[in-house]
Amino acid sequence: MPIGHELPNGNTVTVALQDSGGPYDFHLSRHLLRLDEAHAIPLRRDLFRYYHSDAQSAVAAGHDIRTALLAFGCDATYGYERTHIDSLEALARLLGAYLLSPPVFATDAVTRQQSLEPFSHQLEHDAQMESETRVPTVESLVGKGEGSP
Repeated sequence: MPIGHELPNGNTVTVALQDSGGPYDFHLSRHLLRLDEAHAIPLRRDLFRYYHSDAQSAVAAGHDIRTALLAFGCDATYGYERTHIDSLEALARLLGAYLLSPPVFATDAVTRQQSLEPFSHQLEHDAQMESETRVPTVESLVGKGEGSP
């Protein structure tokens, strides 16, 4: 079932190999592709040239993590109303296969630290930058109508 000009088959799970921030983790992406093949899950590979994920932001911030992006087939960013149930099922099957699979590398299962102390934290409220966005008053936008007090 076509759901958009770029997605002629909306019945698959999509493994995005790259977005505008660069490629996702090669080894994790290959692991997902191998799981897909082993479980005969309908899949397509894609590059999201105009999309930037939170995973890429985490890597850019210096976090030492493996990242990958899975998506269900849809047309447009908020295309959930045009999503085929088979695509959601394929996504669920691939996620299930991943959760039951061993780590990409055995060393990925080794805990590197015993404490959460060095774990990154959100910025404290006072450390966040004040927004410089100024919102105009309603009166300046609509003005006072004729005959209004």
